Amino acid sequence: SLQKMPYLRGLIKESERLYPVLMVALRVLDKDAVLSGYHVPAKTRVMNLMYLMLRDETIFEEAEKIKPERWIRSSSSSSQRNPFSFTPFGFGPRMCIGRRIAELEMELLIARLVSEFRIECRNEEEVGLTFRLVGSPDRDIRLAFHQRHL
Repeated sequence: SLQKMPYLRGLIKESERLYPVLMVALRVLDKDAVLSGYHVPAKTRVMNLMYLMLRDETIFEEAEKIKPERWIRSSSSSSQRNPFSFTPFGFGPRMCIGRRIAELEMELLIARLVSEFRIECRNEEEVGLTFRLVGSPDRDIRLAFHQRHL
């Protein structure tokens, strides 16, 4: 049961945090706002640099480390985090309507793969991130799947 796999869900969220699909969120303010003490008038374009925010040490302790436990609800760090500091599927009326299905599919696929296969990364160099319209690997990710004998 996926409910008994909070670490898997946390690992997926860490992957989304460190390697976001959307690097930037652009919006046009519909009314005046105050952002970090600055008055920003309505109809101004604002940009949220998600890639930078998701690696900010003031928001995520040890931001460069993969720490799935930061997403487990019983951990103290999950209750202290601003809910808008991590929005891989957006939020509000423009949020991705397929969010729940996408999350469930990722969890099911990974759980099934690791239960049936030992997965080996065959890349000789670390795979980086390139910034196009969306974030994507800067080279092919080479994986080998070895059948587990249960």
